[in-house]
Amino acid sequence: KEDITLVHSTLYEPDQFHYLHSYNDAEACFSLLKTFICFLGHSHVPAAILKDTDGSIRTETKEEVGLKDARQAIINVGSVGQPRDKDPRACYVLYDTDAALIRFRRLEYDIDAASKKIREAGLPEIEAERLRHGY
Repeated sequence: KEDITLVHSTLYEPDQFHYLHSYNDAEACFSLLKTFICFLGHSHVPAAILKDTDGSIRTETKEEVGLKDARQAIINVGSVGQPRDKDPRACYVLYDTDAALIRFRRLEYDIDAASKKIREAGLPEIEAERLRHGY
C-alpha cells in the first residue's frame, strides 16, 4: 500500500470546496497532510506542489516531476473535462511509485461533441465555449 491521500478540493474545510491557488493555501493543506502524497483536482489546473526537505514550498508544472527530493507532495491532477490552464486537451496523471515520478498526460478529445452536450443540457454557454480555450 502506498502513502496516498485522495481528495476533491483542499484538505482544509473540504465542504467549502476551496481552490488551491496560493502559497497560503498550500501551507494550510500541508499542515493537515498525514501522508507523503495527496491527489486533488477541484481547480482543474495540473500542477505539483512540493514541500522540500528544508520546508520550502515550490510548484512544478513540467510534464514530468520527480518527487525524490520532496518531503511531501500535493498533485493537482488537472481535468479530463473543463480544463482551466489554457490547454483544452484532457489531462490526467500517472504516478510511478518505483521512480518517484509524476507524469502529466494530455489527450485530444471531441470538443465539439462535448460542447453540444453541454448546450443540450441547458447549461450556460460559457461552459460550452470555455472547452475550446481551456479556461
